[in-house]
Amino acid sequence: MEQLGGLNDATRNQEFTMGSSPSDYTFGGILGTQEINTRASIYRPGGRVSFSGTNTNYSWRAMGTQASGMSKSGWAYVISASRRWAKEGYFEGTDYSANSFFASIEKKLNEKQSLNFTAIYAQNSRGKSSPNSKEVNDLMGVKYNSYWGYQDGRKRNSRDKDVEEPIFILSHYWKITDKTNLNTNASYQFGSVGNSRIDYQGGNNPDPTYYKNLPSYYLNYHAYVNDVPVWQPNEAQAAIAKDYFLSHSQIDWTAMYQANQNSGNPGQSIYALYEDRTDDKMFNANSLLSSQLSNNIVLNAGVTFKKLKSHNFQNLLDLLGGQFFLDIDPFIQEIHHNLTLITRTDRLKWVTNMVTITTFSARTTKVLHNLNSLTLNSISTWHNLSRDQSMKEKVCIKTVSTQAILSGKAKARFLKTLVSKADLPTKSTVGII
Repeated sequence: MEQLGGLNDATRNQEFTMGSSPSDYTFGGILGTQEINTRASIYRPGGRVSFSGTNTNYSWRAMGTQASGMSKSGWAYVISASRRWAKEGYFEGTDYSANSFFASIEKKLNEKQSLNFTAIYAQNSRGKSSPNSKEVNDLMGVKYNSYWGYQDGRKRNSRDKDVEEPIFILSHYWKITDKTNLNTNASYQFGSVGNSRIDYQGGNNPDPTYYKNLPSYYLNYHAYVNDVPVWQPNEAQAAIAKDYFLSHSQIDWTAMYQANQNSGNPGQSIYALYEDRTDDKMFNANSLLSSQLSNNIVLNAGVTFKKLKSHNFQNLLDLLGGQFFLDIDPFIQEIHHNLTLITRTDRLKWVTNMVTITTFSARTTKVLHNLNSLTLNSISTWHNLSRDQSMKEKVCIKTVSTQAILSGKAKARFLKTLVSKADLPTKSTVGII
């Protein structure tokens, strides 16, 4: 939920459903649903400003929220903004910077209809921490992070995560009768998620915790005698490896710059910094009807449409003093997609994959006896998955599902009958939650 980070005041109005229980806002699923209501008129009027400190991913957070409530002229608004930051979080070298903004405005058209627009922007940039083995933690402590190193006197993390995916939502609320409501929503989300890392060609692995750099590599050494592995630990070499690791426990940015400047092929970078990027554009629309047909029957029905266009690629960030980088698989010496030279101006690197997913779903639900008896679900889903021309793949999937779910007192009665009679047909399927 990084797209909502830092907006605690604005996103606290949440509802949950378990399993495939019906929901007033979306279709249920095997893992249930979670809904965050951003309708401006439901927020308690007033303002709130807070400043807090912590010792987790970030050190400080400043946040302010203002809600107007519904005015006599039929307008309501909510505005919330926050900033979270840390020069260094709990783990070494984990810098943190996040800015979040939320705005929701509602216009009451008449006594039965309202229109609401919501905008959410939550930018986040943070340095990651490395997963360490027990051996590394015993040598360096639990706060040790191998992803950073000093460059020009400052800590630089090689594994940054950058998220920037704003969301815009337009909602229409219609109270058709006292017992029937229709909610229609459309949303658009776009932006990018990037995860950086170091790549290298023809050089040593720059990770200080690379297995050959640790003492255990030499303590676990085996030699073959008559084709039988014999454990022959090298205590002396393990001690040398330990001393070297303790004195070279962080990434050496200076050494990588020097290696690039002194490479055998002038201008070629042996080391380069890139990011795995995902650029998404997603459109959602749904319309949900809820009606109290009688004291014991509630009808939920609706349709939803989703279209996702996802561009996945690797983006060159820093040649670390070089002029170009060779994209060659070191294991099979294969040039990826005939892209041999990557320069400072090249945006795309390695595999480019465009995926488009279109989903249409329709669902009807009847709930009998206020969820104490039987829930009947009928769900139809169409998926259309297509890739770019290089992938040459297109898949269409249609799913139709019918469920009968017992809950509450009806479940107890059913189980009692099942135990006493045990006469269900062999092909019956009954879900019990």
